[in-house]
Amino acid sequence: MTEGEHHRDLVHEFPELKHRVHELKLASGKFRRLYTEYQSVDDEVHRIEQAIETPSDAEMDEVHALDIQSAADGKRYEDNTWARSGK
Repeated sequence: MTEGEHHRDLVHEFPELKHRVHELKLASGKFRRLYTEYQSVDDEVHRIEQAIETPSDAEMDEVHALDIQSAADGKRYEDNTWARSGK
């Protein structure tokens, strides 16, 4: 992993879906919002893991809850999108 590369960046995690992620970011405000939230949480997790920030226990609980919620929201969005597209 290079400096600045996030361990859970969606495009790096799913390179085969790079174009689909781009299309969804252009076509859907909801997807853009979820993607932005995911990236924000990922950035914060990365800073914590790299010891750039030292969070309190309460902050860690909040980051963990946001991470879980972002993943759940993204999964629900993906399920609904795939269902509508017939894939």
